[in-house]
Amino acid sequence: MNQFNYKETFFIEENLIQGKELIDDFNGLMEFYFDGLGGFKEELDSWFAEVYYRPSCTDLLRSSYWKELFYDNFSKEYDIKRLEKFISSKKFKEFLLDFWAYTKEYYLKKFLEKWLISEKYFRYLDNLLDNWEGLKELFFAINRGESAEKVIQKTPEEIKEKVKEMIWIILEEQPKKSYRLLNNLFLVIEKINNLLEWVNQLWTWFEIKAGNLLPELKSNWYVNYFDGIKLNKISKK
Repeated sequence: MNQFNYKETFFIEENLIQGKELIDDFNGLMEFYFDGLGGFKEELDSWFAEVYYRPSCTDLLRSSYWKELFYDNFSKEYDIKRLEKFISSKKFKEFLLDFWAYTKEYYLKKFLEKWLISEKYFRYLDNLLDNWEGLKELFFAINRGESAEKVIQKTPEEIKEKVKEMIWIILEEQPKKSYRLLNNLFLVIEKINNLLEWVNQLWTWFEIKAGNLLPELKSNWYVNYFDGIKLNKISKK
C-alpha cells in the first residue's frame, strides 16, 4: 500500500521564497478547480454529470484557457488533440481526469526541481493512482503553513504557547487532515477572541457601575479557555 510517514521531512519550507511564482501559479489553478468543482468533495462519479454546468467549468471548456495552460506548461500536441476530442464529444469526466494527470505530472516535477518537496515525497505523490487526490495533497502541504501562521497571529498571548504545541502535533498529520484541523482551530481562536472582547466590554460597563469595589473584585477574576484537553484558568491582565 502506498503510504508516507508525515513525521519525516517532505515539504522544504526554507525554499518557499524562491518558488513563490510557481506556488502562486499552482494555487491559482487549484482554486479554479475548487471553485468549479464544488470544493473538497471526495466522490467524483456522483457529481460529474452536473459539474459541467458550473460557471467556471463552462468557462474552462469554452475558452482557450486550458489550451494556454498546455502550450505554456505541458507543450504536448498529442494531448491537446486528445482533450479536444473529449470536449467535442462532451466527455467532460474523461477530459478532467486527463487534465489532472497532466497537471500533477507537471507541477510535481517543477516542485522537485526547486527542492520544494523531498524526492521521497515526490515518489509517493507520483505513485498515487488518484491524480486529483495527489493535487489536493500537494495544495494542502503548501498552504497549511500559512494557515498555521494565521492561527498564531490571532491567538491571545496568554494561550499562544499552548496553541503552538497543538499546531506542532497537527502538522505531523497528513496534509489534507492537518489543513482542515488548522482551519477549524482558527475558527475556535476567533470564538475565543470574540468571547474575550465581550468580557472586556462587560468589565468596561462594570467599571462604571462598581466604582470602588472593582480593584478588589478584579484581583480574583479568571478567564477560562479550552485547549483541546482540559480547562485551564488564566489571570486576566
